[in-house]
Amino acid sequence: TTMSTSSRMIKSRLVFSCMQLLLTELSADLQFLQWNPHWQCFVWNQTDCRGHAQSALRAMLEDSDIDFANLIEFDDFSNLTAIPDAWATLQTTCGRDRVALLYNASRWRIASLGGAGQVGCMISEDRPFIVQAFERIDNATEGSSDALDGVVVIGAHFPHPSRFNESLSDDLVLPLRLSLQSVIEASATSKVVLIADTSEFTSTSSDMIMSYLELACNTTKSTSLEQTCCFDNGFPTWGAYDRIIANFGSGMETVVLMDSPLPLWAQQVNPVTQKKGAFHKPIKGILKIAEVHTGPAITASSTSTTSTTTTTTTTSTTTTTIS
Repeated sequence: TTMSTSSRMIKSRLVFSCMQLLLTELSADLQFLQWNPHWQCFVWNQTDCRGHAQSALRAMLEDSDIDFANLIEFDDFSNLTAIPDAWATLQTTCGRDRVALLYNASRWRIASLGGAGQVGCMISEDRPFIVQAFERIDNATEGSSDALDGVVVIGAHFPHPSRFNESLSDDLVLPLRLSLQSVIEASATSKVVLIADTSEFTSTSSDMIMSYLELACNTTKSTSLEQTCCFDNGFPTWGAYDRIIANFGSGMETVVLMDSPLPLWAQQVNPVTQKKGAFHKPIKGILKIAEVHTGPAITASSTSTTSTTTTTTTTSTTTTTIS
């Protein structure tokens, strides 16, 4: 099978016979989860928020067969029993802030090359990140135009921009960008997925986020900009903090995994101050991977001079309620 996405010059009135390449969607699309239930769920723990969050996490992982999940300000995973056996966990902390990157160990393993993983803080003693290269241990994407021998996954909790409706300054992005560049070089893997609470306003596009990480933004596939943040401010239109962004694939579908109003267990309110917790809605991204099949021979004639194959990204949004 031969595949080409470049333009082909076809001579006028040429009658030709060829094998038509048909693109179909691979059944093993990649599934990602981003969720920041915020620390109040586990510290205030009203209506057993901790127990409900752990049960909801298990259901999300198993029901969607998640490949990678980024969890922020969750319980310490060394003592967490909610993780099904098929998933393994990497975690890091900066001060009191915690990021955990979960991966489906039946399909992925940590890359064995030295330097293929880094952790750090985007600001001093706060806002942790994990950058890790993974190797595929099954052949689900073999023969695909986006065949994945490996992928670099970022799990991160970004700091807030200094002003409303502005983007992050370069000094806040620099630690993550340098670590990413180092892991890409060490692993020789250029396909990257960012799973993060980006703290970026809706006015900041996912293309812009990829560009300040110095990743080509002309191939960006992102979840749609959903109002996932936060319970304490009523999920405003500017609160599209939680995103899953890739620099490869043929498209990204979006599923918001909790509807408004939130289940009662997620509605944390301090009994003394009446301050609400900053619970985020979980979001799932389904990265579409195109597989190449060889179809039957066809005969055609054409007077065209140039043929160009292009791919259009389509993002759809659905909502599933978890109670």
